[in-house]
Amino acid sequence: MNEKKLNLKQNIDFIRILIYAAIVGLVAGTIGTLFTVSVNSVINLRIQYPWLIYLLPLGGVIIVLLYQLAKYKDAGTDLVINSIHSEPHLPVRVGPLIFVSSVITHLFGGSAGREGAALQIGGSVGSFVSKALRLKEDDKKTLKSIYLNTYISVEPSIRYRGFFINDEWPCFGNWTMEHFGGFNANMYDHIFEYLLRLNGNYLWPAMWNSAFMEEGPGLHSMELASEYGIYIGMSHHEPCNRSGIEYGRQYIW
Repeated sequence: MNEKKLNLKQNIDFIRILIYAAIVGLVAGTIGTLFTVSVNSVINLRIQYPWLIYLLPLGGVIIVLLYQLAKYKDAGTDLVINSIHSEPHLPVRVGPLIFVSSVITHLFGGSAGREGAALQIGGSVGSFVSKALRLKEDDKKTLKSIYLNTYISVEPSIRYRGFFINDEWPCFGNWTMEHFGGFNANMYDHIFEYLLRLNGNYLWPAMWNSAFMEEGPGLHSMELASEYGIYIGMSHHEPCNRSGIEYGRQYIW
């Protein structure tokens, strides 16, 4: 394939993905907004009528019956996150089921987070769009990244939440070197999954004798974070928000 044909194919692929992203963004954004408005509305209703909390057991029974009717065994956000690497069955009915269950839980004063629910709803939307458009496998993977980014970024009441890797040597550092050969993208792949399972979206990476932006190799770790919809911060280190070893490589040594 000559360079001209290759460029044409890349442009066509880019336009196709752009159209998919627009469709997913519109559908996911609409449903995500409706989810937030619905949850906030029932919370205000419960505050207005405190006696609703006494109906919490009834709400629990209704939710159990809904799960049984849908024949769905809840796998939480694990099912959505695992679908990034493989092709587990992600039923379309998950979205409506989680939506209604979350609203019922908040209406009667139950304890339920929004982020995990939003992620599962997003997974359901992505699954539906993938099937409706009959996408190729590569496009499905791209679409998964899009809906993960959409729901992780849109729904949470706390915009940024996460943790930082600090004082990683000797314990965590030695373990990382032994199992992954360094603080590379293979290692951070597991960290990112763990962060998402905690409903987080922000990470301050290891910076003691390691350079996140260089040891992916290259920007591979950062690109992987982008696929997961995870923000990376460097504000826990100096100078100039760069790890000491990276700063030394660039400006001193």
